Amino acid sequence: MSFGAVCCEATTIPDELFMTAAEAVAHSLDEDDRKSESVLPCTARIREVGLKVATAVVLAAQEAGLARKKLGSTEEEVAKALRALRWEPGAKEVKPKADVAPLRLRGSRI
Repeated sequence: MSFGAVCCEATTIPDELFMTAAEAVAHSLDEDDRKSESVLPCTARIREVGLKVATAVVLAAQEAGLARKKLGSTEEEVAKALRALRWEPGAKEVKPKADVAPLRLRGSRI
């Protein structure tokens, strides 16, 4: 949820985006999950499910006019953009430049 909202620079996160995220999780259940009567996907698929949730959130935010940054027009385009933005296990660590200010959320007191 938060990965998608941050990547598209959502101006707000209304309840509808949480519902979109919950529906994406529910739609990610596979046959094994259903057989075990689980309400959540297996944790071994967390990256796959997280990408589906983030993609759904970005598309919903764009459709609602809440996204300041458009990541694509289709599910495939958005998922590709998100894959490029997310951390990958084994990836080389990238340190921020010294002249880059930290991200601050509106209304944040940090």
